[in-house]
Amino acid sequence: MDEDEVASSRLGKVLREKWTLERLVGVGGMAAVYVARHKIGRLDAIKILHPEYARSDSVRARFEQEAHVLNKFKHPGAVEVRDLETTEDGAPFIVMELLEGKSLATAIREKAPTPEETLRMADEVLDVLAAAHAQGIIHRDIKPDNLFVLPNGSIKVLDFGIAQLRGDERQLKTKTGTTLGTVAYMPSEQLKGIDIDARADVYGVGATMFRMLTGKTPHDASSDVELMMKVLTDPAPRIASVAAVREDVAKIVDRALAFDRDARYPDARAMQTDVRAARGAKDVPMAAPIAPPPGSEMPTRTPLNMSVPVVPISSPAIAPTMHAAPESALLRESVPQSRAVTSVVPVSEPKIEEEKKKNEIAGIPILWLIIGGAVTALGLVGVLAMVAIALLGHKDTTPAPATATTTAPTIAYPPPQPTPTQTEDEDREEHPRPPGKGHGHGKHKP
Repeated sequence: MDEDEVASSRLGKVLREKWTLERLVGVGGMAAVYVARHKIGRLDAIKILHPEYARSDSVRARFEQEAHVLNKFKHPGAVEVRDLETTEDGAPFIVMELLEGKSLATAIREKAPTPEETLRMADEVLDVLAAAHAQGIIHRDIKPDNLFVLPNGSIKVLDFGIAQLRGDERQLKTKTGTTLGTVAYMPSEQLKGIDIDARADVYGVGATMFRMLTGKTPHDASSDVELMMKVLTDPAPRIASVAAVREDVAKIVDRALAFDRDARYPDARAMQTDVRAARGAKDVPMAAPIAPPPGSEMPTRTPLNMSVPVVPISSPAIAPTMHAAPESALLRESVPQSRAVTSVVPVSEPKIEEEKKKNEIAGIPILWLIIGGAVTALGLVGVLAMVAIALLGHKDTTPAPATATTTAPTIAYPPPQPTPTQTEDEDREEHPRPPGKGHGHGKHKP
């Protein structure tokens, strides 16, 4: 049987003599979600790992990590985890509060949010992330599919299954170079599989706001490979170049999506400060983008065989097929997790300006050396030209040196005398007549 048939076959079963599976909400790539009724009458959401993945120790560990992460911090905007169990046939499952509503991805398709709604939802998401960051938890997969809109408009953050948890012995260890998350909403450093921190979640919120305000993701691509190349090498476009957006909102989104993570908000709380200022129609105090450190260059498109290893990324988890009008929370799965978090201190603007001035001052002597070298070269060319002209003029006016010659003595010989056999024709050749004279036929006198 395929995954849908396996998931459907569980309906009506009782798990651990407590939960009766009443309705199948959706089937994802690694798990299925049900509406289940506890024996005391309470409705819960139950997420069961597919049997083929339940046999993998690493996948089971990542699945169970979600429960441990959500148990580490409590927030009204995070889904409540109520239990972690295993089915009678060995598949692990998580019991969570049942959410009625729809995913933000569905809400966006139905109706584009206004800037005010976008700011309000971003504020709520950032509040959850700020609480998680304070506990050393990085979500790593913020996107519209993992944000749930309740009937009253409030937001719940789902799927902490690939969250990175510092200082926890249960923290997943994964291979170097692997990556987690959804490519369209992740920053370049996360796709490269290197250490990430709270600024990866800031980028995810910025990409989600970009989608809410424009209906598009920051990078458009026709294939997964092209999308990965763009995320790795191209900065996200300014949102104002894609759609008409309020200036204060545009500043917030642009800073959150900065290619250089040092230019982003340092954490969710800092971004939330600007979002709340924009909601109150006040000047956003932190949205001016930070200049990149001195010597850094804008990224350029590079060939696919770049030095940074690019590993195959699994396609985003399939959105669950909804079998009822209200959607329930589905916490999605992903691929192996990257390494531990390291904190990075953002670069301050005064330091950057000081470095710029130093570079400008250091460049002045070099400029004068270049100008001086050029002037010297021109002077040498002029001197060489004058010397060449002088030498040529001297050669034309100097008389050629006399050469010694010897004159042979002249010896006078008597004129040749005609011989008796000389003919008249020969005589004419030696003594031609002047022009105009008649031609006689008499012979010369002897």
